[in-house]
Amino acid sequence: MGEITLWTEVLIHATRALVGKRGDPHALLRRYRRRSAREWFESERHDVGSFLWIADQIDIDGPSFRRRLFRLADHQIGHTLGEGRAEIFDPGASTRGVFGDVPSENEKAAVGPPSL
Repeated sequence: MGEITLWTEVLIHATRALVGKRGDPHALLRRYRRRSAREWFESERHDVGSFLWIADQIDIDGPSFRRRLFRLADHQIGHTLGEGRAEIFDPGASTRGVFGDVPSENEKAAVGPPSL
């Protein structure tokens, strides 16, 4: 169970890098992170730590997730993110709608750290 949590956190981190933060003052760094994250998501590799490998480990459909994520990221990059969608990548907001059954940071804090 701890491994699933770890790989889910890696996926969440990469997703946030792809989408970026609204109002991030470091535009050059944000573009670099976004480009690096997109390359990682686009890779067709299946070795340990790759997007498709992680998708297999946490039992999600990698290609489908990638398509939905790219649509969301492309929309956000091309438009100002509206208030109604800002909470999708807020660490305190639930990620269930995006990642399936992944608890939010607030839900994790209420339960406590995962047991290993």
